[in-house]
Amino acid sequence: MKYIQYKRVIEREHKKSLKKVMYRTCVEEHLNANDGAKKLGIAKELFVYWRHYYRFNKKQLLFDEIANGLTISKNHYLIDLKNLDLKSPSSFEQKSRLMA
Repeated sequence: MKYIQYKRVIEREHKKSLKKVMYRTCVEEHLNANDGAKKLGIAKELFVYWRHYYRFNKKQLLFDEIANGLTISKNHYLIDLKNLDLKSPSSFEQKSRLMA
């Protein structure tokens, strides 16, 4: 059988999309390639391919989480930058005027 045929069989058996089945197997149940393939009744090679395709490998999940965090941080800095008033004197300038 081809990958697409296996995909249809898995989706029909579990009544969920393949991505949801793989998420439950890889992320929620923390099954490795051998155990996950046995549970789904497919070849290990196919399980590894799908896990990589949907980015459910541990290192891929970690990278995606870090990248998402950086994007969120970047957006916070951009919002703060937009709210910054460059025309008003800074606190350093105010202190130096008081000292003089």
